[in-house]
Amino acid sequence: MKNLKKALLGGALAILLSTPAYAHDVWGGYYHGPYPVAGHDADGDRITDGLDHCPGTSALAEVNHMGCPVDNDMDGIPDYRDDCGHTPPGVKVDSRGCRIDSDIDGVPDDMDKCPNTPWGDKVDTNGCSIAPKVVLYFGTNSAKVSAEGVKILGELAKELQAHRGSRIEIQGHADARATSSYNASLGERRAAAVKQILLSKFKVAPTQLVTTSLGEERPRYYNAYPEGRDKNRRVEIFQVRELHEGDGPTSRQLDSIR
Repeated sequence: MKNLKKALLGGALAILLSTPAYAHDVWGGYYHGPYPVAGHDADGDRITDGLDHCPGTSALAEVNHMGCPVDNDMDGIPDYRDDCGHTPPGVKVDSRGCRIDSDIDGVPDDMDKCPNTPWGDKVDTNGCSIAPKVVLYFGTNSAKVSAEGVKILGELAKELQAHRGSRIEIQGHADARATSSYNASLGERRAAAVKQILLSKFKVAPTQLVTTSLGEERPRYYNAYPEGRDKNRRVEIFQVRELHEGDGPTSRQLDSIR
């Protein structure tokens, strides 16, 4: 009897030691499906080939009990490749699992009420173009505001002073000549020149002005032609959300005020 017990214990120990490592994971909580049949696991996902409905799964993928990559938001892109992991149901996504934005205006197609916005337009939350209040044009490699531009800024200043809660964004742009970093700097200088005129000449409150540079990133016309470049060397001024009592300046506003 003692020899029989010893043989049974030895047999059980031999089976335990010969079981593949992934089978022990059942007890460690890694696998929540049926107990896997001991055997070959070609893709190393802890699901044996006989039970694996998705052979060849990437080693990076988390898999379900069938050996298929997990796709929690059910957009057709497995979680390990999904850069936008909480896409709403039924929304079309790209190969990264993110909502498609065909006109590249920052508003996804499923929310875009103006789906063919021209490149470079500033848009509202519906994806529709917002017309600038003012557009000023500049000479080649210049940040000097023309005399006509100063007059236009004077009229804008009157409006800002009459509505102290209003605020504008001054966007500096450049054509595509020179390097992108230089053009970004040139856009900054153009926006800063406009801001300085509004501050020093027309005494507009600093908190009403926000400046930014888009350099050569948003051309309105083709840079291949002189006429297009003339139109791309510009500052565009947009009305933005009105200031409310208690609003503090954002970091972006503070940068523009300095």
